[in-house]
Amino acid sequence: MRPENRIDYVEIPVTDLARAREFFSAMFGWTFQEWGDVYMSFKVGRLEGGFRLAPEAAPSSGVLLVFF
Repeated sequence: MRPENRIDYVEIPVTDLARAREFFSAMFGWTFQEWGDVYMSFKVGRLEGGFRLAPEAAPSSGVLLVFF
């Protein structure tokens, strides 16, 4: 059973998946599972999430947080 009252999943839009992978790998040591050319996911301890390719950085395509 998953613990409640926490962030369950984070999805972050990026305009360049390769640069995001490079940055977050260097910064936090994260590794990624690629799902085609438009999405990659990660799991670090109890935090799971992904990066989705966005055509441009825009307020309307912000970070998605899923709470449990």
